[in-house]
Amino acid sequence: MWANGGGAALAGELSWPRGLTADAQGNVYVADTNHHVIQKFDLNGDFLLSWGGFGAEMGKLDTPYDILAGPDNTLYVADRGNHRIQLFDPSGNWLASWGEEGDAAGQLSSPARLALDSRGFLFVTDQGNQRVQIFEAATGMWIGGLGSLGTGPGQFLQPAGVATDSHNRIYVSDVGRHDVQVFSPTGLYLRSWGGRGHQNGEFGDPWDIAVDAQDLIYVVDTLNHRIQQLTDDGRFLAKWGGEGNGDGEFSFPYAMAVSAQGQFYVADSGNNRVQQFDMAHGFLAQWGGEADALGRFREPIGIAVDAADRVYVTDTRNNRVQVFDSDGTYLRAWGEFGTYESPGGYFYWPIGITVDRQGQAYVVDFYNHRVQVFDDQGVFLRLWGLNGSAPGEFSYPRGIAAVEGHRLYVTDTGNNRVQAFDPLGALQGMWGGFGSTEGRFHGPRLIAASPQGSIYVADTDNHRIQVLDGDGGFLAQWGGFGQAPGHFRWPYGVAV
Repeated sequence: MWANGGGAALAGELSWPRGLTADAQGNVYVADTNHHVIQKFDLNGDFLLSWGGFGAEMGKLDTPYDILAGPDNTLYVADRGNHRIQLFDPSGNWLASWGEEGDAAGQLSSPARLALDSRGFLFVTDQGNQRVQIFEAATGMWIGGLGSLGTGPGQFLQPAGVATDSHNRIYVSDVGRHDVQVFSPTGLYLRSWGGRGHQNGEFGDPWDIAVDAQDLIYVVDTLNHRIQQLTDDGRFLAKWGGEGNGDGEFSFPYAMAVSAQGQFYVADSGNNRVQQFDMAHGFLAQWGGEADALGRFREPIGIAVDAADRVYVTDTRNNRVQVFDSDGTYLRAWGEFGTYESPGGYFYWPIGITVDRQGQAYVVDFYNHRVQVFDDQGVFLRLWGLNGSAPGEFSYPRGIAAVEGHRLYVTDTGNNRVQAFDPLGALQGMWGGFGSTEGRFHGPRLIAASPQGSIYVADTDNHRIQVLDGDGGFLAQWGGFGQAPGHFRWPYGVAV
């Protein structure tokens, strides 16, 4: 039987947590994003309860991104995949919800972060609409909004975090602009600070922002794997973190909360845990995590079946490939973490996988921008590719598909193209390019090939499937953004 790894949450285990909050009693609530649940812990990190589960019904969740405790301990959840806000009591009982998908006033598109001010206003970063919307927290009544798409003062590219200070000023971090913008309580633009980089006061994808009782600002600097402390005018004060999995280190932190007791909780997303700090002592504790035992997974993405019905799974966050028989019995695994400088057999997020008739497994090594090849026992054979945009180079490749005895097709996501290779890695062709017309792509993810040689591409950010012949000639497409039958919202995978 298949082990629990990427689906239902086990008590206290986390999978890519993206939001958290602390209530007045010191309990910590975590938006366990990939498990589609909320998990509650006491102030010592002991698991108390969980609720939710994947779905669109009231009380169910689809990719919860943030949670916020109000002064009366009402819990507000940014139910990102359902484009709504849901309210719960501290025991997980559903209270209310508002919002629906759209771009009109009060409608939402992929809400990301939440903040409350002293007036009882709830601020929501409406990320898909490049704006912040304001609601009356008690009723859900729409109050107003701020921002629009752009790079000018008061505009957003991808608003992420939102927070308010004791004067009801509004702080918005933007992962597209890599900065923080400050607004007055009435929504007037005041100033901005930051910018892309890794120096003090610069940011790489600042996914969240928090304010303490002294109105000091804390920015979750996700791609730099750190937290920065700044004044309200952006003057750098301190930082902590650094990439890693030790105490006080982070792997892609996504959210932060400050408790009434002055403790800081960080959703250390890439390490599937929560870390606790205070300013006097630094690191205090950690909890959560997700099992890495053989037969279990951390964010499995790719899957393939060989001629003997063995199942190959890219256990992405564990940087390995696992093999099972057709009943789910674990057989073997190979791979461990390594960078592009590492030899074959080391991965940095394996994603796509395909197996040919000879039992050779081709694995897309996402962050190392390469393809690796193994025999059916996991013995490394060869690799090709490096980071770039020239023919045969890759920028964050994701999918791979094989036409038997002929070609391998790789979705070169960052370059918005498909490249074709022979089984030894010699380039045979490439096509695509950024765009939304026939044969062009916007963020293509996974790919599949039919026995007849037709290629099916999940053209993710164009919300469609495209069909091409083996030489890249356009044949057909279907989809379009929406929830109606036959429409898609960011399709990721495709199979034939």
